[in-house]
Amino acid sequence: MIRTKTGLPEHCSWNVDRGGKRRRVRFRLRGVTAYLHGIPWSPEFMTAYAAALERATVRKTTTDIGACKTKPGSVNALIVSYYKFAFPALTTSTQATRRSVLERFREKFGHDRVADFEHRHIVAILNDEVHRTSRQTANKLRKLLRHLFAHAIEVNLRSDNPVISTKPFKVKSDGHHTWSAEEVTQYRAHWPLGSVPRLVMELAFELAARRAEIVALGPQHERPATPIAPCGKLFVQRLKGSRDTTVPISAELRAAIDACAPFPHLTYLATKNGRARSYKSLTGDFRKWCDDAGLPKRCRLHGLKKSALTVLAQGGASVKEMQSISGHRSLAALQGYIEKTNQDQLAEEVMARRAKGRTG
Repeated sequence: MIRTKTGLPEHCSWNVDRGGKRRRVRFRLRGVTAYLHGIPWSPEFMTAYAAALERATVRKTTTDIGACKTKPGSVNALIVSYYKFAFPALTTSTQATRRSVLERFREKFGHDRVADFEHRHIVAILNDEVHRTSRQTANKLRKLLRHLFAHAIEVNLRSDNPVISTKPFKVKSDGHHTWSAEEVTQYRAHWPLGSVPRLVMELAFELAARRAEIVALGPQHERPATPIAPCGKLFVQRLKGSRDTTVPISAELRAAIDACAPFPHLTYLATKNGRARSYKSLTGDFRKWCDDAGLPKRCRLHGLKKSALTVLAQGGASVKEMQSISGHRSLAALQGYIEKTNQDQLAEEVMARRAKGRTG
């Protein structure tokens, strides 16, 4: 035991109260402060000293663990920085999705230095993800790592992005199933006006809206009718980087809203307890509603958004016109709907001329 110049053990000092009368021994180490009772070096004093020293030791161990997790230049530190600076600009749903992926990546590579990652390391990580899960999941991981290492450049942890030189895996999929006109009719036939399942379907289909956009809609978002929009308009706050839009209310949607009125809450959709319905619960409920209507498993809520855009393209809408409804900022995403529709129409016309030529 080290005896200091004051005659006290290490980390101890004499302390005099404000009145200048009472003189006590004060222990201070790593944020732990304690007044030690008894005569210095007595058994009572040394017991209190040992207890204070143990608390300071436990605090050091805990601090070291936290410091290890956020070691400067490590993946842990990069992800913490990404959460702090990049996350506030994202929606709640996007944050939850990205956080689950990042935490799995952090669990495996959290202690590795960000500057040590090379092209071959990223390729190995993505290939492992393909073998464990699927190509779609690996592509999602690649997209998120591209954002993460771009942030590393912004905070001066790297000078390049090793993910950019990798290529996404080819996936033969058009994404969510696009509802056919027959499937929309079948759903409407099963769920009558005045039911919540019918209102949800009309909101998604007529507004080309996402699930998180649907649950936020309410009577306060309605706008007055105009000669061009006799049923009124509905302001839709778009998510995931899309522009907010004000969409004319169709006759079908107007009938579905009026059949469920009045709405005692600020949203069209609410739980039995009067709380706003979450988009996650809406996903599960809509799956059950589709099952009750006899629709196949491929029919999902997001597929109605794709179906709405397909109907617009088939009606001859331009990219700009479709953009005014859906709020897409990327013209390329909407151009695909028009090109596919035109291709189908051209194929029908060619085959019709072919059949006519044969009969002639």
